[in-house]
Amino acid sequence: DAGSCIMTSDNRLIVWGGLGSLVLVDPTATRYLVLAEKRIRSRNEVWPHVVLSEGRLYCKDARGALYCFDLRRKAAPPISKPTIDVAESSIELTQWPGNHDSVVLAWQSGFGKRRVLGQVTKSKTRWRLTERDDATLSSSGAMDLTNGAVVPHGADDSLLKACRQSNQLSIEAVLRTNDTNQRGPARIISFSSDAYNRNFTLGQERGNLVIRLRTPQTGKNGSKPEITLCPISNDKSFHVIVSYRPGKLSCYLNGKRVMVTDRITGDLSNWSPQHFLFGDEWNGGRNWSGSIERFAIHSRFIGPSEAAKRAALMK
Repeated sequence: DAGSCIMTSDNRLIVWGGLGSLVLVDPTATRYLVLAEKRIRSRNEVWPHVVLSEGRLYCKDARGALYCFDLRRKAAPPISKPTIDVAESSIELTQWPGNHDSVVLAWQSGFGKRRVLGQVTKSKTRWRLTERDDATLSSSGAMDLTNGAVVPHGADDSLLKACRQSNQLSIEAVLRTNDTNQRGPARIISFSSDAYNRNFTLGQERGNLVIRLRTPQTGKNGSKPEITLCPISNDKSFHVIVSYRPGKLSCYLNGKRVMVTDRITGDLSNWSPQHFLFGDEWNGGRNWSGSIERFAIHSRFIGPSEAAKRAALMK
């Protein structure tokens, strides 16, 4: 069809084409992914180029009919009372990983050599774990990711769907690093396709944990900004939770909140199909030397009270 397109600053594509079709597209997806669409009552072809200026989108058809759309964000109404962290009082934590259906997938030593639980309180889907390169996994020991990776096959679609629907994410793990001088950042837990495209990565940069989280504001690599979470050491295992909801990122180390920031904003609507894995990047080059004793991915935000209870279950 006749028409034009323009790339936005957050790496989306606005397409003005056909007979009055205005479409917002994610060009990084592996399939044609429409994020929003506006139909305009025009019977004319649409040859002129679309223009985006100062928060307004201008487009016109071949006969000169001009359309203008105000894309500027409206100010949110004031909040009259503090918000309550999601499901903070409804989680039963007598046994890890808990009873809530927002647990997308979970694993710990002893769950089974090659099995990871998914949808814990529903159908208890089990996905197969596969080691790559030198990574090892046993029913009684930790997941050793040094010079390799472990992939839970079949989990990608469920994770993508759950987090895009909730616009929230929590990464919970018991980790141990072998070296506090690792850089890259070295990949620990990732939902990515290569070194430059991801939905999220929990990694290590020297003696710190870092997070890259993709939103419409942070870019397809989730690195604008990359957030330093907390310092770590290699003398013992530690429990960590990294939790996000739009405008708020928290990190808990052994049950204590050690970082909270509003530097990352935006929802998870621009997440795209990626590969979920532990250890080295999907196509290599970002090895992490360390081990994971357990992990859970939650499609909701976890607050301070629950984080403390979860850490207590590790003792």
